[in-house]
Amino acid sequence: MSIFLVVPQIAAILLSPFYRALGMQAFADPNNPVNPIFYIIMLLGLTAIILLLVKIGLEKMLRYLLLFAISVSFLFVIYPVLWFAVPFAYYEADIIIDVPFSIASFLTIVCIGFLFWYPEWYVINGIGLISAAGIAAILGISLGILPAFIILLGLAVYDAISVYRTKHMITLADSVTKMKLPVLLVVPQKSNYSFMKQEGILKQIETDEREAMFMGVGDVVIPAVLAVSSYVFLPDYPTRFGIPANLLTALCVITGIYVAFLFLMYFVSKGKPQAGLPFLNTGAIGSYVLAYLIIYRNFTLGLF
Repeated sequence: MSIFLVVPQIAAILLSPFYRALGMQAFADPNNPVNPIFYIIMLLGLTAIILLLVKIGLEKMLRYLLLFAISVSFLFVIYPVLWFAVPFAYYEADIIIDVPFSIASFLTIVCIGFLFWYPEWYVINGIGLISAAGIAAILGISLGILPAFIILLGLAVYDAISVYRTKHMITLADSVTKMKLPVLLVVPQKSNYSFMKQEGILKQIETDEREAMFMGVGDVVIPAVLAVSSYVFLPDYPTRFGIPANLLTALCVITGIYVAFLFLMYFVSKGKPQAGLPFLNTGAIGSYVLAYLIIYRNFTLGLF
């Protein structure tokens, strides 16, 4: 599971220059502190809609809506990479053929087909990890350091409330598991485990019989936003280690996230569901502050 956490975050840093070159920032002004507030409100609204559809028994319609949203996200994640990797377009008579978009569309259709007819755990993980890397990169180039701090703090509080107090995040995770969608990453505990036979996670929690461990894609994406933002928005002067200061700070953030993940796994091993973001986001912010003070040697923390 630690590989599932770290690899997409490193990939997000590598992908960020491609997305930035194509102007894929979600917000025109990445330093506007209102941006993360808008994102959090939108996320809360989306969660409320999902829970409402589940409550009134429209899970099938919800699954189709989420599949559509996932397909659009996946398309936008892989298209920029292909845009740089293959010839952009060629002319056939008076028609312009967008080769990267055609390939990206084909790959998206194939992936959605697997989600429909063979949503095994490795299919879920593959699509989830690719999506996580791309979404983290897009959010990272869209949010400066201060907005990144705000969104990490805000969602850490929300995650804690939704898991420990209202517990609606557990209900949401159970519903998504039944829908077989790449919103959760799956780590089998048995060699013969099949995600296609998994009937939600509530039963597993109640019986304490773990056939697999689950981690939300958001637990990968959200803390990675600060790592990408550090790489994109901080000055890149050389350091004594031969690594640009911005990249070194971003790597320190990822290291802090991983250390926090080890603490999180300790509590998860006790058998109770845990909110990941309070741990992971604290690790990201704490390591960023420490790295910035050591590397840049000023107390602005890049926030202003």
